[in-house]
Amino acid sequence: MAVFADLLKRVLPSDKRYWNFYAPVLEVLRSSRRYNTLVSEVNKQLDLKPTDRVLETGTGTGNWAIPSCLLAGQVVGLEFSPAMVERAQRNLAGNNNVELRQWDLEKGLPQDLGVFHKAVSVAVHGYLKNRQQLTTQVAQALAPGGIFAMATPCLGAKFLDVLKAEVRESWQTDTFPRFVLKCFTKLPLGTVAALVFGGIVQLKAKIGAAHFYAKDELEAEFRQAGLSVVYSTITYASQYLLVVGRKN
Repeated sequence: MAVFADLLKRVLPSDKRYWNFYAPVLEVLRSSRRYNTLVSEVNKQLDLKPTDRVLETGTGTGNWAIPSCLLAGQVVGLEFSPAMVERAQRNLAGNNNVELRQWDLEKGLPQDLGVFHKAVSVAVHGYLKNRQQLTTQVAQALAPGGIFAMATPCLGAKFLDVLKAEVRESWQTDTFPRFVLKCFTKLPLGTVAALVFGGIVQLKAKIGAAHFYAKDELEAEFRQAGLSVVYSTITYASQYLLVVGRKN
């Protein structure tokens, strides 16, 4: 097993190369009903207001920030991948209340961020090694009563199931011509994304380079960081945990 793990570490792409490669594919999520439902569920729990200063750890290409910055006073986004940052800057151009920084979250949070009313992490946390440390630092950056919402893959996640759910929902709600058009345009890219991304992530999980959470485990991480868990559910076609904590 140790030899197999060592071989995987050698052949699997490094985090930076992997996320740079995946950046253009990630943008297809913005047309996904399931993903947009997840974003809406996260934002319902955050209850964003024009006076809120919000921290996003792992901005990606801006999929959460694009709709959400219209609801908040300021969004500060941290992202490791240069390719992701470049796309996020382009996608968020014209939104003067968004500050993007290229930053490696494995180093923890930057020291000069200041205080936030809300914080969010979508589809990022389980791919980090310093998970408890980062959750604690995010909690420390929140004002008293501040809210942290995190969505991350759960135990048993199979990313192709999200695509299957998307196809079923489209079949039930779209007109037949629109469904066929989607199958020949967006769904092939989604299939490649699910197979490539999901397959590599599940291999990374086997060697400890990615982590799928049990519900009780993530709730305990929040409590250890000084957050009271106010909402916890399994969502996104049963692939993600959504846990929301309030700073004590």
